[in-house]
Amino acid sequence: MAEQINTDEIAALNTEILVRGIIEQTKSPGLIWAQLDATSYRATVDDSGTIWDFLITKSKATGEGYNFNLDILKNATLNNSIKEESSSTSEGDPRSTGVEELYTTVESVILDTDENKLKDANALIFNLPNCR
Repeated sequence: MAEQINTDEIAALNTEILVRGIIEQTKSPGLIWAQLDATSYRATVDDSGTIWDFLITKSKATGEGYNFNLDILKNATLNNSIKEESSSTSEGDPRSTGVEELYTTVESVILDTDENKLKDANALIFNLPNCR
């Protein structure tokens, strides 16, 4: 007899597929993220007049690890909120939603962009003619 997948498993798979899609869009770079503060980022997409906002945050968990939260807003109304605790999951863990991986991806893209801006500014300064 074939094993049936319950609705919780289907919901978890759908959530992971959604988050993995956002990760791929971030890497491609189909999604451009802006840093709001030290641990929060936002990306906005205008899809034919429908505004989608993606907000991802990291906060210290009670005990060890961190909490990661992804809020998805459609026209400024909360559409979905996905949470993950780093201390309770690891990549490949069936309870992993991928939100921690998304946060890490966004953070590395932002840091890489900032480093490139710094390199560009340094190159400009070092290539300026001497004013003496």
